[in-house]
Amino acid sequence: MKPIARDRPPQPPASMFDDVAHDSDHPWRRWARIGVLSGFILIVLAGLVGLFDLGGSRQAELGDARVDVDYPVTTRAGMDLRVQVAIASDEPLPDTIRMEVDREYLAMFEDLLFVPEALGQSALDSEIMRLEYEVPDGVTEVILTIEGRAGDQWEPRTGGTLRLYASDGSETDIDLSTWRLP
Repeated sequence: MKPIARDRPPQPPASMFDDVAHDSDHPWRRWARIGVLSGFILIVLAGLVGLFDLGGSRQAELGDARVDVDYPVTTRAGMDLRVQVAIASDEPLPDTIRMEVDREYLAMFEDLLFVPEALGQSALDSEIMRLEYEVPDGVTEVILTIEGRAGDQWEPRTGGTLRLYASDGSETDIDLSTWRLP
């Protein structure tokens, strides 16, 4: 009579890795593993160096004046944010400049600060923040800044429109969009 498997004592495997396929059986596995690990390491190093902290710039015209807007294209929660609006002209600027920003875009800021402080501040339809600035006589350049920290309670992509109105009747719209990275 032939012995039954239950009659034999169990034998331990020669190695705990007997069921693991070796790289020599599938050489593409080694290259795939090296590629994935290398890609992961490159992404982490790029983040540490700051390559993902990108800034963008938009230009527009406000009557005879040039408008340059520098804003963050990408950010992470807790990072400092700055949107800088530079209005410059060869001629003196109009007496009053009104800036309107969508509240959806401002919602990504914590500890929101407007520099210089606006002469007047109001909300329109609870969707738009309006700020009015008085420009001293003879000034040919004004820099308006929105500063704060990036919060963590907003969508991965936040967009909005920055509108500028001058007392001479000129106006311009500038679209902004910022991506939040983990």
